[in-house]
Amino acid sequence: MEYDTLYLCEKPSQARALAKQLDASKTEDGVYVGGGNVVLNAYGHLLNLAMPEDYGHSGPWNLNTLPILPQKWEWKVKAEHLQQYNKIAFWLECVKTVVIATDPDEEGEVIGRQILSELGFKGNIKRLWVSALDPNSLKQALGNLLPLSATDTAYRAGCVRRQLDWLYGINLSRAVSVSSGQKTSVGRVTTKLLTELVKREIEIRRFKPVSYYTATARFGDAVLEWQPANGHDNIPLLPANGAITGICIAASEYQETLDPPLPLTLSALLANAAERGIDLTSGYMAAQRLYEAGAISYPRTGSTDMPGAGKQGFAAHHAIVNTRHTCPDWLPEDCQIIFNMVHHNCVLQHLGEAIIHVRKLVFDMGGEIFTTTERWLAPNRPRAAGWLLCDNRQIALESNVKTDKFRPGDQVRATLSVVRKQTEAPQRFTEAELLRHMAETGIGTEATRVEAINSLVKNQVAERTQTKPGFSLELRPTEQGMNLIERLPSSVTGTTMETQLRNALDYVRSGQADFEGHLRNAARWLAITIDGMKRGSVCQS
Repeated sequence: MEYDTLYLCEKPSQARALAKQLDASKTEDGVYVGGGNVVLNAYGHLLNLAMPEDYGHSGPWNLNTLPILPQKWEWKVKAEHLQQYNKIAFWLECVKTVVIATDPDEEGEVIGRQILSELGFKGNIKRLWVSALDPNSLKQALGNLLPLSATDTAYRAGCVRRQLDWLYGINLSRAVSVSSGQKTSVGRVTTKLLTELVKREIEIRRFKPVSYYTATARFGDAVLEWQPANGHDNIPLLPANGAITGICIAASEYQETLDPPLPLTLSALLANAAERGIDLTSGYMAAQRLYEAGAISYPRTGSTDMPGAGKQGFAAHHAIVNTRHTCPDWLPEDCQIIFNMVHHNCVLQHLGEAIIHVRKLVFDMGGEIFTTTERWLAPNRPRAAGWLLCDNRQIALESNVKTDKFRPGDQVRATLSVVRKQTEAPQRFTEAELLRHMAETGIGTEATRVEAINSLVKNQVAERTQTKPGFSLELRPTEQGMNLIERLPSSVTGTTMETQLRNALDYVRSGQADFEGHLRNAARWLAITIDGMKRGSVCQS
């Protein structure tokens, strides 16, 4: 039987879904064939960048041999995946065309292209770029295959990220290990992440409480809060408790538009799930299973655009959405919870913005300013309620409004309460908070953030603790992690590596083909940093 086209997937689940769409049947060796098509998969990163030993840097680690700067990048097959690699090589000899059907992102682009490059495939190559594995999405994408040139930018961006991370990780890990006499792992994402944990821990350990005051004034069901003129430092010139007369000095009532929560990125989804007791790894695996089952769209996205909105273009990922109305009942509870969160968010987007009523009152009470703001939904106006029809947790109904209409000059008798408090130490990051912090500050990518957190725990530089059952786990650095960050130069714990990578990615994504200059810049910085370690000016024991 003759075969014309081979579809190269990244994972077995992709191959199964695509083979079903192409009406291809599974053979004894795990390959799907039918209708002149062959469908088979890699196992994620079949190929990795070669290690220093492959470039002749064997033997004991030595600062004098650093930095290691490959002149020509080499790739190696993982030993456990050699059989699958050889299977791909065999089938490539049988076809004229290959369709790369790996994940629709930069890493997927590198995986697919590098396999074909290493195996010397010279035939036609096309790209299947699909954001979900449900039948409708696959059918549409198969009818709109892309030329390989359309994804050149994604491939180059994936390559420059891999190569820069190799330069940083290999050279800095060896340099710090030799300087400290202890084997240490240093990387662009994990080191910056550990630095954030250490900064927070230092803030907690050095914290000294400071006294401050709060004051409230109550009349009826309404509660007004004191607005100190100088933060919390001044003691209010008010009786500690008791009755007080206030004069309304400002009153306003207006309508306000309230947008629904943003559509879900992976970090947002996993952070929300962590707050419901699903740890990051379990949430990540559940999202992946839902994607493989064709229940949600591609999860490793940082976009908050809904499908069809925002920037256009084949590579413009949208937010995570459900691609079927119900979650497959054979999936476990974690998957059901994650699916329901995605589905609920999509419903909120469909309902759209809410129009709410706002009343803001300002009172002068004994020379101090007290304010209250109340928000409510108008009755019998479901369209104006928008997304709050399904998520009315913070907005009252009009029947529950606690304040009356006031005009400037109106007086009110209130009950005053003054309380002395103390500032509290910063809290350690929970998994949810840390993931949100990483997303907000640009640490890592949607595909690497969970792995980076797990790596810190695995390398014993951070640890997880359960403070409240059913709540997100808390993360703190170990003493080993504290000591590591203390030994590293600020250029390594700071933003230098992230800035270099961001500049390189911006350059490549703008359409520039040659990123060697950015690799040379990184090499020069590494040489300067490691030279400082050689002179003993960076790492103190």
